[in-house]
Amino acid sequence: MFKLSPSDFKYLYEDCKHCYYLKVKKGISLPSIGKPGVFSKMNTLLQNAIIGLELKKINSSLPAGKIEVKEGFLKSKPIPPDNSCFISGRFDIASELDDGSLAVIDFKITDPTEDKIQKFFPQLHAYKFALENPAFGSPKKISKMGVVTINPEEISFPEENVVFKARP
Repeated sequence: MFKLSPSDFKYLYEDCKHCYYLKVKKGISLPSIGKPGVFSKMNTLLQNAIIGLELKKINSSLPAGKIEVKEGFLKSKPIPPDNSCFISGRFDIASELDDGSLAVIDFKITDPTEDKIQKFFPQLHAYKFALENPAFGSPKKISKMGVVTINPEEISFPEENVVFKARP
C-alpha cells in the first residue's frame, strides 16, 4: 500500500513529478528544510484564535458555520480501482455548516494570486476523499472546500507591540 499525503499534491507533485514518484513508490524523499519557525508559530496562533469562531467573522463571503476542528488527522480507505494506495495527512480546519455538512478550509500564509490558489485544489480534493471515505469512523459529508489566504498588508507598533494587519 502506498501512502499519499495531501500536502505532497501541492508542494511536491506540482514542483517535480519524478520526485513525487520516488517518494511514493520508492520511499525516497528529498531533504526537507521544513517551514521556517515563524510560519509554524503564526499557524499555531492562527488556529488557536479561530477555533469556535463563526466563519463569517473571518470573511463575510464564507458560508455560515462554526469552526469546530483544527488540525484534523485523516486516513482514507484504499483508493479504487486498484486499492493500492490511501490518503493520509491532516487538514487545517473543518466547520459544520448550517445544513449539517462540513466545509474543509486550508489557511495559507501567502500572496493570494489566483495561480497560487488553483494549485491547492488537488490537496483539498484529497482531504474531501479521505473524510468521505475514512479508514475508520463514520464518513463525513463535505459540501464546501476552500483556501483562506493571509497576506500581511500593514504593520504598526502600538504600545511596544508589533501588529500585522491582513484581510483574509
